Amino acid sequence: MRRIKAVVAVAVLALGAGCSGNTSGGSLIPLNDESARAAFNKLVTGVSEKGMTDFCERSVRDQDQCKQTLEDSFAYCLLPKDKPRILRSAALKRSGNTEDGWVLEVAGLTMDGQQYVSEILMISFQGRVHASIGVYWTGLGVINSPFGPKNTKIPQNACPENPRPQ
Repeated sequence: MRRIKAVVAVAVLALGAGCSGNTSGGSLIPLNDESARAAFNKLVTGVSEKGMTDFCERSVRDQDQCKQTLEDSFAYCLLPKDKPRILRSAALKRSGNTEDGWVLEVAGLTMDGQQYVSEILMISFQGRVHASIGVYWTGLGVINSPFGPKNTKIPQNACPENPRPQ
């Protein structure tokens, strides 16, 4: 069941990236390695400083999918422990339902100590760089990833087992 939800979420990552951003108004920030890393670091800092309250509204473009992915991570008791490491990054060129973006491969630990490796799609939207979904601790990937398929590591359900009735 967990794998099915992950596959559905990955498919949504690719489809959600197909919306074009409105870049009118304000100064434009170019989408490149530097701006993608800076926006991701801002997203992660927001988690450590502000917690999960309004997480999806702060720096994520696809807020509805972010909220669903966040709810799924809570249902499996998965929360990030520390700041993840950015292992590598690469441009993602428009293909099919996806738009140009920048993919960051990130690795870290969940609160219960499990390792994860996720791919985060950074996109240009309304003149700024945002994460498409931004829930970086679930091991989800990006369809047509420049890092290839099966690049991620999905943590397992971290919820304690329900006590048996006596």
